[in-house]
Amino acid sequence: MSPPQTNTMKIITHHICPPIPNLSHDWLAYYAGDEDGLKGWGRTEEEAIKDLENSQADIDERCKETMETARFEEELFEEMDKMRVLLVGSKALAKAIHDPFDYALKLRAGEVITFEFAEIIDRDWVRLHLKKQDEQPNKNRLPFPAPRGMDVRLSDIVWVMDAPEGS
Repeated sequence: MSPPQTNTMKIITHHICPPIPNLSHDWLAYYAGDEDGLKGWGRTEEEAIKDLENSQADIDERCKETMETARFEEELFEEMDKMRVLLVGSKALAKAIHDPFDYALKLRAGEVITFEFAEIIDRDWVRLHLKKQDEQPNKNRLPFPAPRGMDVRLSDIVWVMDAPEGS
């Protein structure tokens, strides 16, 4: 249990004096109600309190850095998603690049294909990792099972659907 980030938390101190020659742990400090949490140690009561406050400040700084990193990663992910959409021209196909699930698309020649995820090959082509042959639609089915995937020219895609059977 971590104490809330505030300077008004009550600090409890104890004069321990353990039977060791080093005096650096004579005093113990912790936040009231958090006896098992963060602790500060020192030769004096003031040193123990300062150690506790410094430890809390370190934790607060690490939390702040972690939150900033998470925000940056989220913004980067959003930008990468926009780039994928610009590259492949479809939000559903862009999603299939980073989120394996159930997708369907129709090719210009009329074939309807179900697939689980996609990979960008270059600005004109994408590789689809198809569902099993028996899971493909019966109408306008591909003549081959394509267990290793299928490369498709982006310009030959008529439409793409996310979760064609529902989620």
